Amino acid sequence: ESLNRGDSHYWGVWHGQEPFHVFEEKLPRFSSEFGFQAFPPMETIETFTAPEDRDILDPTLLVHQKHPIGNEIIASYMARSYPVPEGFEDFVYVSQLLQARGMRTAFEAQRRARPRTMGTLYWQLNDTWPAISWSSRDYFGRWKALHYTARDAFAPILLSSTLRGDTLEVWGVSDLAEAVSGTLFLELMDFNGTSLWQAPIPADLPPGESRRLWAVPVPSLLADADPERSLLRAELQVANGQELGASALHYFRPPKDLALESPAIELDIQQEGEAIFLTLSTETLAKDVYLSLDGAHFSENFFDLLPGRPLSVLVETEKTLEEIQGLEIKTLADVPR
Repeated sequence: ESLNRGDSHYWGVWHGQEPFHVFEEKLPRFSSEFGFQAFPPMETIETFTAPEDRDILDPTLLVHQKHPIGNEIIASYMARSYPVPEGFEDFVYVSQLLQARGMRTAFEAQRRARPRTMGTLYWQLNDTWPAISWSSRDYFGRWKALHYTARDAFAPILLSSTLRGDTLEVWGVSDLAEAVSGTLFLELMDFNGTSLWQAPIPADLPPGESRRLWAVPVPSLLADADPERSLLRAELQVANGQELGASALHYFRPPKDLALESPAIELDIQQEGEAIFLTLSTETLAKDVYLSLDGAHFSENFFDLLPGRPLSVLVETEKTLEEIQGLEIKTLADVPR
């Protein structure tokens, strides 16, 4: 349990039901076990339940939940940050957003803390049977939101935002062996894509280091902007304009308090050889976009789609183009509040 020597298993979050932000305070030398549960995708739940079983307290479902009050813990944490849906499918979806949000808090805090914290192992990668569990990939290998988050949060270059008091900080973390010198582009925008403020900031990241790149008091940044309808976008570019793929979004309210409008997402499907690509675009923020099609894996999922910034997604599937037209798209705005 020591935070000062050896490796540490920290379970104050989840078992102790402490808030996610505690991950930013409990920073061991090597964080070798911590986690948070979520439901697997509906396609997996359908393999071990009948429709009448799909309630978080149903005995059949609870057979696949090995924590005595696991589903109640998920619902309790959910109420802190998200709308708690009455519909079961919405609850499953939001549980995955919740798991990814909590674990990202830990991942980024531990990476920002280098060289104090120099190792992270999360519980857990996969499942030995279909279950409601701490895994990021379920029994069938389907990715939960957490698996996409883990991939992105452990990229060689990470941009990470955090609040310290009323000050917003943007950090850069590099696992590269060479220095990165370029520009941190910052933009405050509303949910309709209107740019309220923007600035390029010179940014230098030494090899293998974590560094605060920028900080500002939130009141002075927001000025007259509505915190329920605004976000900060940060993107790291190198000097020649080549994108490093490092970006971050910061919202000024928890998801349950954001003034989200139902977005009209335009979808274009193209086939290039054997590869199938989806291009999604919107004129209004689409938060936590979830693409769902049984038998398909998407290169990006559970993502925020910004107004006027189309996103291309690779689809891995044996389905035809016509079958892919039947995919479902859900966003957080679709969850009743």
